[in-house]
Amino acid sequence: MNRRRPYKRKKPVQRKTKGQPSGSRHGSLFRWFAAFIWILSVGIGVVIGWSLTTVEGMAERVRELETLRPSLASVVYDMNDEIIHEFAVQKRIPVEAYEEIPELLRNAIIVTEDEYFFRHPGINPVAILRALYRNIRAGRAVQGASTITQQLARMVFLTPEKRLQRKIKEAFLALQIEKLFTKEEIFTYYYNNVYLGHGIYGFEAASHYYFGKSAKLLRVEEAALLAGLIQRPEAYTPYRNPDLAVKRRNYVLKRMYHEHVIDKKTYENARRQPIRIIDHEERSVMAPYFIEEVRKYIERKYGSDVLYHGGLKIYTTLDTRAQAIAERSLKDALYALTRRQGWPGAIYNVLAKEGKVDLTTYHLKEWPRRVHIGDEVPVLVTDVSRNSVVYRLGENFTGRFIRKDRSLRWLRTSDFRRRFKVGDVILVRLKELDREEGRVIAELLPIPRAEGAFVALDPLTGEIRVMVGGYSFERSKYNRVTQAKRQPGSAFKPIVWLTALKEGYTLSTLIEDAPIELEDPVMKTTWAPGNFDNRFLGLVTLQRALELSRNTVAVRLALQVGLRKVIETAKRLGLDRVEIPPYPSIALGTIEVTPLQMTSVYAVFANGGLRIRPYFIRRIEDRYGRVLESQVPETHEAISPELAYIMTAALEGVIRRGTAYAAHDLPFEAAGKTGTTDNFTDTWFIGYTPLITAGVWIGFDEPRRLGKNETGGHTALPAWKSFIEAYMSDKPEVHFQPPSNVVIIPVDLDTGLRATPECPRTVLQAYLPGTEPVEYCSRLKHAQIMASRAQYEGLVIPDEDDEHSE
Repeated sequence: MNRRRPYKRKKPVQRKTKGQPSGSRHGSLFRWFAAFIWILSVGIGVVIGWSLTTVEGMAERVRELETLRPSLASVVYDMNDEIIHEFAVQKRIPVEAYEEIPELLRNAIIVTEDEYFFRHPGINPVAILRALYRNIRAGRAVQGASTITQQLARMVFLTPEKRLQRKIKEAFLALQIEKLFTKEEIFTYYYNNVYLGHGIYGFEAASHYYFGKSAKLLRVEEAALLAGLIQRPEAYTPYRNPDLAVKRRNYVLKRMYHEHVIDKKTYENARRQPIRIIDHEERSVMAPYFIEEVRKYIERKYGSDVLYHGGLKIYTTLDTRAQAIAERSLKDALYALTRRQGWPGAIYNVLAKEGKVDLTTYHLKEWPRRVHIGDEVPVLVTDVSRNSVVYRLGENFTGRFIRKDRSLRWLRTSDFRRRFKVGDVILVRLKELDREEGRVIAELLPIPRAEGAFVALDPLTGEIRVMVGGYSFERSKYNRVTQAKRQPGSAFKPIVWLTALKEGYTLSTLIEDAPIELEDPVMKTTWAPGNFDNRFLGLVTLQRALELSRNTVAVRLALQVGLRKVIETAKRLGLDRVEIPPYPSIALGTIEVTPLQMTSVYAVFANGGLRIRPYFIRRIEDRYGRVLESQVPETHEAISPELAYIMTAALEGVIRRGTAYAAHDLPFEAAGKTGTTDNFTDTWFIGYTPLITAGVWIGFDEPRRLGKNETGGHTALPAWKSFIEAYMSDKPEVHFQPPSNVVIIPVDLDTGLRATPECPRTVLQAYLPGTEPVEYCSRLKHAQIMASRAQYEGLVIPDEDDEHSE
């Protein structure tokens, strides 16, 4: 743009001529004044012309207010339609109409920001001149003159830069806005879009953020505080500058009093009130692994912009109560495992990390604002002696561990100085808090080195109720429920048993638990699977072999029914995307599956033979309530209801008498199976009731030994049991319902024959019609079983030959 050169005034030449008229001097001044007016007029004309040209294209944009779509958070709901998370860059709760705005708050805003709002045409010339005068007197900008309409124009269409060009644009846009919209519409747009600090836009959202309630419920002093935030929200926020917030609030109250919005008594009472705002504790995201799956799904299908700005309503299947139980249960199992493995050490040491600091005043950044009984929090060790450890929590609490405490025997030391150092940061779970004395009693927690996964779903619908992808989302965002592919070990065996039932076997069928060697003609090697106890039981029923998880029986059974048929069954149950080679070892779970896949297989048994598709989102709506997608249960028959029930009855026996006996005292019906892989590397338990199916996996991300005898029943089952007890505690009593044509009779557990008093180990067994045993148990039959077992007594396979622990 060509710039005009500044006019340079020339000094007039003074000539004293005889007879010169005395008025010529005044004529010269007049000419110079006329020239100044002409230049000023041209300048104003240029500015106006430039402004009109610039704003002309923007004027059409004003109509965009009619369809203004402010950035809205996408809200995630649980199974009960309660909000559990928001994906947001800006937090908003817009109101739809002017009538929804409470009068008290409306008046507070107007008297503070624009007392002549309902009388001016968009700009206020009087306010402009007043602000100009005060700014000139002060020698700096001390007062603004923007009306609410101008502020709206700036926040929606312009940038906040302080330049003349922007002010001119702002004024023109304000006039245009006033032409096209009513005062009520303008104020509503402003009310919904003004920034009020902490990422909050609009007064309704601000009311919820600062006071935890709707704007309609605000008290006078609360409305004044919100109105006072408009000018400088980050400076006047009570969370950062409470003193400034009080001064600004009181200024607004004074304006409300002078403008007769409130009376003197109300004004004086409001001024005396302290600021009461809700505490925003920095809490972890609820169900972070689940929420992350939601985020990835929405971003993949709709994009990041829609997720963070589109105002979606995402209705999920999460049960928040069950989720909290599962998180605690899995952590407790990991803590118990770590105690057996030995003290792993402190989280870190402050002195080693920060150098020399005063531990009596040092503040850990990990300390929460508030603590509650049951919280897991880090504490700072301030003193260590042979028999005690003193620690500090926050500024007000101290606690002590003493060596005589039996709960600390797992530390395996006679001197605490071998385990702890001054400056250590360690993890505890709070048991008691004495706020008056500043004392805390806590349980020492070892940071687990192993990881785990917990998933639970509704077996009737496939809705995922629980998803815990690891010990801590902060430590690792890797979701082991959906991403970790691990060998299921003996948790795969029910698939082999089911295949046998389809082929005409029954749970009373006898099969030999004995040494077996298989040759690999390609590798020219011999494989000899063993059992967990490295012993053999001779002839056992399929029921008893499943309960005791006999490996040699599983391999023999898979070979007898055919490996291809076992694979076909696995695919029908839900492992159709899993590579399953036709090797005998698959009977012992040497394939790789995720915990979600394996848990879905067991849901088929719980669901009467129907295979379900697991899902975690029920419905997605846009900001206007239009349904973008909805999920409904997808099921198809994988096996008959009769076979599903027979398998459930068999798996009930695993809990009542088998490797999951630790859960036999559950006060409701439950079925399930343990799983342990070679060298105690992966531990599983997957089980179900008629209402919920849940699976647990515990192991290392990089497969390695967990420890001697760390089996599924010892390591994973406690997490499942703890969860299922708490989950079912408020549920009605339910039972596994057998189909009408299933035959249930009492049989002898050892022989599989109909029960008699001569064979005391009697159980109720389920059969397909016509397959139930007709022969009765006798002492002779029982003796034959015992004889088959006796031939293997004393035969022990060394540990190194034990291919699979369970």
